[in-house]
Amino acid sequence: MLKPVSIAPQFPGVGHSGFPAMLIDRGLISRSDLVVARQHAVHEHIELADAFVALGLVPESDCYAALAEAAGLTLVNAMEMATSELAIRLVPERLARRHVVVPLSVDNRTLTYATCRPFDPEIERDLSFASGRRLCASVAPRSGVLEALERCYPKLRELDVLAAKLTGERPIVDGPDPSRIARNVSTVIDLCDHIIGRAVEVGASDVHVECGADGTTVRYRICGVLEPVLTLPAAVSGPIRNRFKIMAKADISVQHRPQDGAFRIKVNGRPIDV
Repeated sequence: MLKPVSIAPQFPGVGHSGFPAMLIDRGLISRSDLVVARQHAVHEHIELADAFVALGLVPESDCYAALAEAAGLTLVNAMEMATSELAIRLVPERLARRHVVVPLSVDNRTLTYATCRPFDPEIERDLSFASGRRLCASVAPRSGVLEALERCYPKLRELDVLAAKLTGERPIVDGPDPSRIARNVSTVIDLCDHIIGRAVEVGASDVHVECGADGTTVRYRICGVLEPVLTLPAAVSGPIRNRFKIMAKADISVQHRPQDGAFRIKVNGRPIDV
């Protein structure tokens, strides 16, 4: 009987196909685990490494250590790495979030960045075009990259601040205090305007605001991909939904527009159709 031969040699740079085989060789997963993870990755539209972690098959640190070795790159902790303002300015937020990359530094016309998707060919193409620099990649666990993105591009947190301000106050119906009612209404208006304004700023083609009993999910479509941006507390679902309805109805009644719910607002003086 022939003895099975490993398809993943024990040295860096074995390639994408060698990554799962490397996990098998190290005893971190079985072949049946690999089948389950691949099915989960396809079903959830996520990377294979993220599927291993999400299913609890491989600890995130071990999974990304193997991924970095398979790609022939250095494993880094994105949260502990210093980031330069120049590197952040060279990479637009929409690209960084779309590709899940963190720009770290620029030196001798080389942009260094961390990613959790080292085998995605679009990353190098888009970052090279946007920055005009040579690229030097490293690998970081997805959780660290996502946290570092919020540190590097913190403006979206303004939405969280507005939501906290709204939910931190007593409900509008809890009494006749005109000043509190005015503050609540003003906060809701700011929150809705900021959702649209940020979408324009990051170059989103459209925005989905999904209000439900469990909360409000805001999704921006960037470069054709509909991506979740943030989740707001359930307490703001009603006010947000009602505010957009009021804006649509007011626009229809004033400008006699078709009954399609469309209306127009101004973001930094620029008219935006919603």
